[in-house]
Amino acid sequence: MTRPNVTVTVVDNSFIVPGSEGGSPHASGMLSLTTPSLVEIFGTTLDKDNNYMTLSSLGEWVTLLNGTTYGGVTGSGPTGAWKTDWYSAYNYLSYGGILRIAEDETAFYDSSIPLDTIFTSSLTQTQLTKVELVRDQREDIIAIIGVTYAGYTGGSVPSGATLFPNPSASERSFVVGGEKVMLGLSNQTVTTNFVDVPLASDVAGCFARTDRVSEPWFSPAGTTRGRILNVVRLKKNPNNTEQDNLYAVDVNPVIGIPGEGTFLFGDKTKESDDTSTLTRVNVVRLINYIKRVLGNTARGVLFEVNDETTRSQFRNAASGFLQRILEGRGLVEYKVVCDETNNPGTVVDANQFVADIFIKPTKSINFVRIIITNVNTDVEL
Repeated sequence: MTRPNVTVTVVDNSFIVPGSEGGSPHASGMLSLTTPSLVEIFGTTLDKDNNYMTLSSLGEWVTLLNGTTYGGVTGSGPTGAWKTDWYSAYNYLSYGGILRIAEDETAFYDSSIPLDTIFTSSLTQTQLTKVELVRDQREDIIAIIGVTYAGYTGGSVPSGATLFPNPSASERSFVVGGEKVMLGLSNQTVTTNFVDVPLASDVAGCFARTDRVSEPWFSPAGTTRGRILNVVRLKKNPNNTEQDNLYAVDVNPVIGIPGEGTFLFGDKTKESDDTSTLTRVNVVRLINYIKRVLGNTARGVLFEVNDETTRSQFRNAASGFLQRILEGRGLVEYKVVCDETNNPGTVVDANQFVADIFIKPTKSINFVRIIITNVNTDVEL
């Protein structure tokens, strides 16, 4: 028999709360369609009653993991069917945005729930279908859709690459191809692990970063606002020809540049008319922004008298708002018409109020041409 003694053992099954970029006003939605869903695992009773939960920081998300048997008790980390969903939420929150997770798409049909974008958390047809349903129902948000494509694993990406799943045409859909390999959460009881996560959540994060560091009418792509975080490597780093083939079918590539990092390198929407300026996501987001703000302004004229005083008040409010966008480099020119020309007696008698807004949005640079000319020493420049 051993002597009487006391043994104290410390088991560290917690996860370190990682750092993230600063807070962004951008709110994005995500659907967790697994069984159990993220809402079922991590949501409060109120969250479950509402069918969605709201997260304001990455620290909050990791703390919730620590507080369950998936984290602080067993230290196993995200496992099972909901693993990819969890890491998609983790990736988006790394960029500082606000995240709302629903377990049913109808929860987001309510336009009083603030959303700027919604993204797919997995590469499945079910995710795509339900995200597009929210897009079509809301009409004020961008759907960020992750896809794979022919040539993604083995071989090269052909011209006219086939997409899996295949998104429908819409100026409010933004498609991104591929997955990244990232370092998964681990602690002393879990060996180092790598996780494959679709890039839609990171691209939604680039939208959130854009809203934080600039304005919605700036492109989320490029080396300034399009940097992808937490990348060990890309599962597929498309070469120049493959990037062209993807862009031709409206897939925005994510590329790794040696010595610089990994970046979103495209800002095309799924607008079917190639001649429309709505093929660029910054223009669509500008219009969404104007529609949202001026829609709120217009509600203020409801039940007012349709006379020159009311029309003048609306013109001044709309012009002041659009002038700020122009000064912020979102517009080249604008015009507000709200007078007797579009509010004649017949319109007034029908209890209607009409305002015509004309805008010329600024455009992002997609092609750069630099010409270097070699001249002799005695040539004057």
